[in-house]
Amino acid sequence: TNVNWIVCKAVQLCLRNGMCNYAPLSLLNFTVLALKHDNIPCVFRIGKEAISLLERCNITDRISDCYYSFYAGVAFHVEPFQLSADKLVQAFSSGLSNGNPNVGMYCLMQANYIYTFCGKNLRLLLVEIDYYLHLLKSYKNEVAKKYFLSTRETVSML
Repeated sequence: TNVNWIVCKAVQLCLRNGMCNYAPLSLLNFTVLALKHDNIPCVFRIGKEAISLLERCNITDRISDCYYSFYAGVAFHVEPFQLSADKLVQAFSSGLSNGNPNVGMYCLMQANYIYTFCGKNLRLLLVEIDYYLHLLKSYKNEVAKKYFLSTRETVSML
């Protein structure tokens, strides 16, 4: 598809021309594509190196995008669920502070999904979901609002 071609072309440009602010995100998008071929250990190493590059070069404006690609798409196959969810919450904070609230909200949605399955205290999760719903009033993200409302209903039933 076109997405596969664009991601592979971005990685090829990074390898040919050197690293830039978009190199970690390009590598992480490649890992998400390569994960479909059940090559988890190799893909995880590439993703871990891309995250390391992101942190080493202090590329703060891409943290939420990169963490979402890695921790929601690849890392939870290898690393503990709690660590992946905590990093996604960190990406949410980064997304809000860098002016990228939509990606931040998607990180938070994935974190809540992982928290539900990894055994987080459900009462605490319910309080956090209520806080996020309150926060969503100022960001007007209808997709996230519907997700958090349905997640709140699910968690309150449990």
